[in-house]
Amino acid sequence: MDAAGGKGVLRGVLRHGAEYGEPPALRTMAAVDRYSLDALEFPGVRQRIAELAQTSAGRLRAAQVAPCAALEESREFLGRAAEAMRLHELHSAPSLVGVEDLRPALESLSSGGRPLEPDALARAARTLRISEHVRENLGKMRESAPRLAALASSIPTLADLAEEIDRSIDARGEVLDQASERLAAARARIRQLELEVDRVLGAVMAKPDVRRALNAPKPSYRSHRPVLAIRAELRHRIPGILLDRSTTGSTVYIEPQEVVELGNALAETAVIVAREMAAVLLALARALLARRDAIALAMERLGDLDLEFAKGAYARSLGATVPTLVDGRRLRIVGGRHPKLVETVQEKRAGAPSSVVPLDVEIGHEYDLLVITGPNTGGKTVALKTAGLLAVMALAGIPIPARAAEIPRFDGVFVDVGDEQAISQSLSTFSSHMVRVVRAVQNATRDSLVLLDEVGAGTDPAEGAAIGEAVLETLRARNVRTIATTHLGKLKEMAYRLPRVENATVEFDPETLQPKYRLILGIPGTSQALAVARRCGLPEAILQEAERRLERRDEKTEEAVAAIQSARIEADAIRRRAEESEVLAGDRSRLLDQREAVLGERERMLSAEAQKTIDDSLGRLRLLMRTRLDALASAAPKPLDQRLREFADEVERTIREDPIDQRRERFVAALKKDDIVFVPRLKRRCPVRKVHREKRTVTVLVGDLPTEVRFDEVTWYEVL
Repeated sequence: MDAAGGKGVLRGVLRHGAEYGEPPALRTMAAVDRYSLDALEFPGVRQRIAELAQTSAGRLRAAQVAPCAALEESREFLGRAAEAMRLHELHSAPSLVGVEDLRPALESLSSGGRPLEPDALARAARTLRISEHVRENLGKMRESAPRLAALASSIPTLADLAEEIDRSIDARGEVLDQASERLAAARARIRQLELEVDRVLGAVMAKPDVRRALNAPKPSYRSHRPVLAIRAELRHRIPGILLDRSTTGSTVYIEPQEVVELGNALAETAVIVAREMAAVLLALARALLARRDAIALAMERLGDLDLEFAKGAYARSLGATVPTLVDGRRLRIVGGRHPKLVETVQEKRAGAPSSVVPLDVEIGHEYDLLVITGPNTGGKTVALKTAGLLAVMALAGIPIPARAAEIPRFDGVFVDVGDEQAISQSLSTFSSHMVRVVRAVQNATRDSLVLLDEVGAGTDPAEGAAIGEAVLETLRARNVRTIATTHLGKLKEMAYRLPRVENATVEFDPETLQPKYRLILGIPGTSQALAVARRCGLPEAILQEAERRLERRDEKTEEAVAAIQSARIEADAIRRRAEESEVLAGDRSRLLDQREAVLGERERMLSAEAQKTIDDSLGRLRLLMRTRLDALASAAPKPLDQRLREFADEVERTIREDPIDQRRERFVAALKKDDIVFVPRLKRRCPVRKVHREKRTVTVLVGDLPTEVRFDEVTWYEVL
């Protein structure tokens, strides 16, 4: 095969289309290798879709599904799958059971192969009838499923060809008498001859000598000739032609002399029947070949439709939604669930898809590098793989199990997950990691997605941390969207030293030492190694020695991290409850907006009421003081009277200061580095390290840990 031919075959294997015929104009994502898809468990998604496909062409397509290179292609496939999912929900999805791919048989025919057998032609007619049924039924759904209707409308009309086959072949795969006049006449002649044979043989078998020699009460046929089963030792009593004998030799099959001529006539007529049947089959084969291109196109479209309905059925089983494919850089997943976890829960507990703890993750908007830290078995890898898999599924045109999502285009996905050794390549665990990391560093662009699990692991911690930090810094400098998990403390610090970097941790119950699998953005996690070791039964003396050997840590920093984590968890729980309530109400977005508006209005009302109360109180105080001071000034001798009036004016100016909301705006506008502010939710005074006016946030130092809080979370007044 020449180079051009090889490339053509490769395109045919990789594309989202069929095995036969001209491939559609579809380009898969260039930089996504088999390992990356395997690591994200994308082949499992393909397999489940293939299991739900009803045709061999659909199963083939499912095995070839891959993320598309162009966003418009992903949108088209995603739109088709969404329509298929809706039709499944309405129980309006067409059945493709019984469809058989006719292209291999036609390929064989065109190469001089044998004509199709009658049963194969019957199956072909059934396929063509289903094709016509699908074309007509989906064509009526242009409003509810416009993409699938358009796809179905491109199926050629082959009803006349199915009818032609049906006139000659019945559903059992038998050639009908009406297939040709000569065939009908020959079969009628055979029936007449068989009746005559039965009559003659009946007379022969009625003879006493013949009756005593019979080994079976009824005649049979050998090579289309009528015979009697005769005991071998009495064969001489029956004049005729010996045509066969039993394996034991005890029985011989003799065509009696009386029916030899009738047998000859039967054999000759059987040849005519066989010749006429062959002519019918050849004519039907030629009719199929004459419509080969149309049949191939129909098979192509049926395979396309089968794939979309299989994707729709799979998406429905996951409780999936259709993500928004965006032109920007932001990857945002709300309530995402790994498909494998959803299926595991469904199998073990017969639970709903929502039983899986959802994942909220975002990257590419305010930060390009997300560093996830926390203990082993804490769910870091699950979070990493879920984000990557859902992005790949969306770009492959598959609805994803998430409440909402925004998925951008990626020109490549580079993944390094797991600690397997590449034995065939004589690579250690660390080396096998580095091979994949090097590939990402060398090939990833600002339009790529990089997912690195336990970056820098598998070697000396200090060297691993240095390599991991350098790799992540290189990717960050190129604006490559990267999610990395790690145990290495040094990598947690990057979020506080570098722009467009954020920390995250997976929620972990310190009491039960069990992961909760919920990703919390904005704070680093801890390994919990000593706590896990203590729970596993490691002797206390060893634990105390380990604790003694650890470098002293800033207790205030640890307390601050714990306080921040607790506050984030509490806030996240409140947000989840609010979202769940809104989902039950039927319109989450509208109700959330209404709630925020009500809360905002209530806040403004309470603020106005408080300000009015203060103004009224100060007004009464001002009037009282002015009256008393004016009276004192009138009665006081000079120069004391003038000093009293000046004091009254100063009190008046103080009381007439701006309202509280204006004072707060002045406080926020004046914030600068090294100011001291009070953070009520942390219950501590904190020095300011940086002010982000465009985001209306401020970075404060909590212990030794920089953390970012909103303007409305800080005050000049220390709350008791």
